[in-house]
Amino acid sequence: MRNLEIFLSKLKDMKLVFQREVSEINKNVATKPVEAIEVLDSLNKRYNLGIKRDDFKMEQGLDTIGEHFVTVTYKSEQFNKDFTFYVKVQIRPRAAPATASAKI
Repeated sequence: MRNLEIFLSKLKDMKLVFQREVSEINKNVATKPVEAIEVLDSLNKRYNLGIKRDDFKMEQGLDTIGEHFVTVTYKSEQFNKDFTFYVKVQIRPRAAPATASAKI
């Protein structure tokens, strides 16, 4: 029971930050979206959740700069239960690399 309480407390305030280059046409859109596998890898690395790829589902990929609340689902073999929770995903614009002409 204590393991479940610890796990549930981790699910409450999860925040992940990703930096992406932005489109030249629309500065609010990342050129490469944040995919479910990146979110899963970050959750496992930062929060030590140990979620397997087959047990994890995320509704969508994200490509808009800003803060998003993403619904994810995780099937836990350990607790024999499905968990659905929100992860706050923030996408920040990455500074564009300096071009050769800008250095001259």
